[in-house]
Amino acid sequence: MNLDSGNYFIRESFLKILFAISFTFIIVPCFSQEKKFDRLYTNEAIDNKIEGVIYIQFSVNEKGLIKESIKISKGLGYGLDELALEAMKSSPNNWQPPSKEMLEKYGGTVKFTLPVRLSLSQIKDKEWAIYYTEKGYNLIKQNQPDDAIVLFQKSLEKQTRNPNALYGIYQAYEIKGDTTNAKIYLTKAYKKGYR
Repeated sequence: MNLDSGNYFIRESFLKILFAISFTFIIVPCFSQEKKFDRLYTNEAIDNKIEGVIYIQFSVNEKGLIKESIKISKGLGYGLDELALEAMKSSPNNWQPPSKEMLEKYGGTVKFTLPVRLSLSQIKDKEWAIYYTEKGYNLIKQNQPDDAIVLFQKSLEKQTRNPNALYGIYQAYEIKGDTTNAKIYLTKAYKKGYR
């Protein structure tokens, strides 16, 4: 998946997904399968400490292909629902086919509800580093170099080899007029691969 803006985090992990048949009032476990979700959280969701479960509904035919539109039956907001839909729609369409009995009982396609559990504890250090770096650059734009330096330092605590955070510190010191520290961090940024 491509990142078009700085508002999303890249997450390369596998979430253990429990598929369930969706009835009017009950959810019956059906089978489990792993699917890859590249993006997990938006900055807005992190800012608001959003955690919980997003429920995605879809139908699978006898070949394991999704046959109806994928939709959110219950979401969390803050851009997470859109992220979950995007991840589902871009995932390979090769799901485990339902059993013959289920296909006969439900007319050739089986409706599923996929719960996707999201927790801030799932976010890796690299993702936190990206988050803090993006927040730091936002503060640079708002001419708040001291606060930006604090966030860039937090980023470096999570990922010591982060050239973007080092360059951000350089920019903050430039704004403050501290050319000595600015030169130090510019050199560090280029040594760590900033281009």
